Amino acid sequence: MLILDTDISCVTETKKFLSTKFSMKDLGDADVILGLKIIQTDTGLALSQSHCVEKMITCYGYQDLPGIDTSYKCDLKLKPNSRKSVRQLEYASVIGSLMYATTATRPDKAFAVRMLSRFTSNPGIKHWKAVKRVMRYLKKTQTYVLYYNGDPSVVEGFSDASWFSEVESERSTGGYIFTMGGAAISWKSKKQTMLSRSSMKSEFFVLDTAAEKAEWLWELMYDLQVVGAQIPTILIYYDNQATATVASNDLFNGKKRTVRLKHRAVHDLIKRGAIAVIDVRSQENLADPFTKASSASWSMTQLIKWA
Repeated sequence: MLILDTDISCVTETKKFLSTKFSMKDLGDADVILGLKIIQTDTGLALSQSHCVEKMITCYGYQDLPGIDTSYKCDLKLKPNSRKSVRQLEYASVIGSLMYATTATRPDKAFAVRMLSRFTSNPGIKHWKAVKRVMRYLKKTQTYVLYYNGDPSVVEGFSDASWFSEVESERSTGGYIFTMGGAAISWKSKKQTMLSRSSMKSEFFVLDTAAEKAEWLWELMYDLQVVGAQIPTILIYYDNQATATVASNDLFNGKKRTVRLKHRAVHDLIKRGAIAVIDVRSQENLADPFTKASSASWSMTQLIKWA
């Protein structure tokens, strides 16, 4: 059990109360919980899974392979396997391990793992080669951490979409990431379920998802009293000016009901002061690697901001 509070006296009282109800042992300051290693320094706090990553690489037999700079080739287009599956149960196990690391501390490989997870039921040789590349990338970057040393009251979000990127299903890919205290706290890379007729609509679908997450974070900060009663507006950066303009307008002239509802929800959060949508250059959008494979230099630039 992990007990959190900004007031140490509240933590002490909570432990005393629980000890009267249950048989429990106080292990002191948190060190490792659910596979996450908590590293406290004089200037901040880091979350690491280096020990889990090393164990995973060894468990699946990739420990002797050389490391590599990227987790996914930019020109790789994976398709469903039409032949007999190759080590399907092992593939599912590997993907499960990769997904846990991705959702906990490694947003840098979210796109690659999401793409590979689509072929869990019937993997082929090409899918296994892509898995091997992710493992080689993890081997080189297993010491990466999420380091929090900034202002905890500043929460920023980045949202992006790659229109019509899923050629087989004719769907777009969307992603978002939120940072707090200098590092990532929430992220997602996902194929859109609805067909978008324009890049603006594709971007707006993702913005709606990001805005929903921002609202949840906004309310969580209020409940935990992280920054007091006055919660700062969460800024969501976007590299599509048309989307930002539409979100800020009171009226939406689109005819599709689903888009109108999403616009209403996003615009309501803007009016309440919970979020603000700001246009930003693509080179500065941290959500870009969640929608497409990135080059080594671009990925490293993003990781420096995450680490």
